[in-house]
Amino acid sequence: MGYFANISGSLVIEHFTGDSTPTSSGNWISHLNPHVGPNFTYDSETEVFYPPEMYPSWTLDKTTQMWISPAAEPARSGSEVYQWNEDELRWDS
Repeated sequence: MGYFANISGSLVIEHFTGDSTPTSSGNWISHLNPHVGPNFTYDSETEVFYPPEMYPSWTLDKTTQMWISPAAEPARSGSEVYQWNEDELRWDS
């Protein structure tokens, strides 16, 4: 089973999982990441996919391929859940 992404510019516009390369038109590339989906960005120089931007204030860490908030998420105590507050640039519980 393989994974294929249809790339327009550097944006993934379609994703396909199957045994053969899709036959529909487009710039299909084969890859090994099962978590890629539409709106991911493909860096052809490093052959890496980056997930869509979470919030405008977050920055992309190309080493981990993850978006990083400007404030560290607080340590969890029990089942407490935090939500990012983009207006206040902080984590709210």
